[in-house]
Amino acid sequence: MSNGQVNMDALLDFNNPNFNVPLLDQVVEIFFNASHPNHAQAHELIKNLQDHPMAWKRVDGILEQSTSDQTKFIGLRILQLTVDQRWKTLDSNTRQGIRNYMITKILTLVTALDGPDKGNRGSQSLLRKLNECLVAVLKQEWPHNWPGFIDEMVSSGKSSEPICENNMKVLGLLVEEIFDFSEEDMLSSKVIKMKQSLQGEFGKVFELCQFALERSQRSTLIGATLTTASRFMSWVPLPYVFETPVLSLLCTRFLHIPQFRCDVLTVLTEVAGFNQTKVQQSQHQMLLCQCFVAVMDKINKMLPLQQVNIPQAFANGKEEEKRFILKLTLFLQHFYANWLPILESNPNECSGAMLLGMQYLAAISNVDDDVTFKICLEHWHDLTENIYKQMTSFRTPAVLALGSGMMSVGQLAGGTGSGGGAKAQNALQQRQSWYGPVLHEVRKTMVSKMSKPKEVLVVENDVGEVVMSVVKDTDALAQYQTMRETLVFLTHLNYEDTESIMYVDGKCLWSIVWCAKMVTTAGRFRFFYPQIFFFLMVLFLLLFFSFLPLSFSFLPCFVC
Repeated sequence: MSNGQVNMDALLDFNNPNFNVPLLDQVVEIFFNASHPNHAQAHELIKNLQDHPMAWKRVDGILEQSTSDQTKFIGLRILQLTVDQRWKTLDSNTRQGIRNYMITKILTLVTALDGPDKGNRGSQSLLRKLNECLVAVLKQEWPHNWPGFIDEMVSSGKSSEPICENNMKVLGLLVEEIFDFSEEDMLSSKVIKMKQSLQGEFGKVFELCQFALERSQRSTLIGATLTTASRFMSWVPLPYVFETPVLSLLCTRFLHIPQFRCDVLTVLTEVAGFNQTKVQQSQHQMLLCQCFVAVMDKINKMLPLQQVNIPQAFANGKEEEKRFILKLTLFLQHFYANWLPILESNPNECSGAMLLGMQYLAAISNVDDDVTFKICLEHWHDLTENIYKQMTSFRTPAVLALGSGMMSVGQLAGGTGSGGGAKAQNALQQRQSWYGPVLHEVRKTMVSKMSKPKEVLVVENDVGEVVMSVVKDTDALAQYQTMRETLVFLTHLNYEDTESIMYVDGKCLWSIVWCAKMVTTAGRFRFFYPQIFFFLMVLFLLLFFSFLPLSFSFLPCFVC
């Protein structure tokens, strides 16, 4: 056995009080060098060291004496495994000592990162890992064995901005563990108790967040506070949202600042996700509408539609700018999904902002990004379906079509009748005047970006038979189905506009082919001239494909 092998094995001798940290650094270096002849031995030793039940006693020596960040991470891995797997086997004094050491080490790193180690990525990574270890301890100890944790976080946070920033990150991780990942590794009774404790002490956490947002000029602290706020906003008691200046603070102080705008929109999206069942008080609903108006006013100044081509800006923009467009899309989609009726019921105060948001979504729908487009598509599907159902819910000869095409309920249903009343008719006509121009742009987008339907190929199998083979693409088919339904609703609302767009827009030929058959089942196409429409469409396609080889010219007819 070589000396190197003997030295490696000596690291597993826990009877020796003197742990050779420099030797461990050498072993770790070999471990991360796959070409080293002793790599396998180093790998086996690291594994055995991490699995040893007494390895936690070496962690403080590793963190204090090692000169290698990789070795320190292995030490923290040992600590986390101890907390996750062996915490209950340790006596209370030992657990208290580990807790105190972790807090002291965290404070030391925070102080160093605000001074001589500022910008040191290795120290930053170690601090993040220590925060994760602290949260693992909290999952074991809080609230029953550590009832004063929240008070300690708030008091220490108010004493120092760097400490407050790190405390925000710890609270964010804790909230995430409790509300998002708790089912994986905690008993339901434990999860319920932690949720109740956090909700019961939320006033103190909110006080710290508001303290940071109102008084701090430290950008990293503000960013950490906004990130943490977005994680607990979905379950925060409503008085903290609507009876404090937090919404006004977000909209007026931080939204227009580029480095905070994405985080602010994330918080506001969580608030927009509140539905009318949760927010029942009329003054709270009006406050949400006022918040929306303020947000759209800021957005219009930051990204004016008259001056910025959003699809082009998205294509040429940096990742942060693309993220901002995505966050804005999510905010608008969530707000309209839950609060569009309230906006519509207050036209004097909200109609301008409401239509401006629709125009932004119409422009964003044209960006070359599948995730963003699917969010927009969900909104347009819900909106057009809602208008269509409203249109068909009564049988008075009210004007149905939006824009230039005119059709009455009586024409659609084959007659006239009572029901609905003047109020419903006026509401529908009001929505026509609001959404007509926007839906015209949406029709153009739907036609130009129409997903392809299920593909069927004619192939010859192994025995020489000609059979049909279906090409399956679940995501594409789901998107096609949603787009199909949306375009059908749009065609019902204004068949002439849909028809004119499909005739004029020759830049997206195959999209037009995919749209052609579905829209003949909608609106007045269903009763009048589908044959004429198909004849003109096929003629147009044949003329276009006449410039191609003969073998391709039959394709449009085959598809139709």
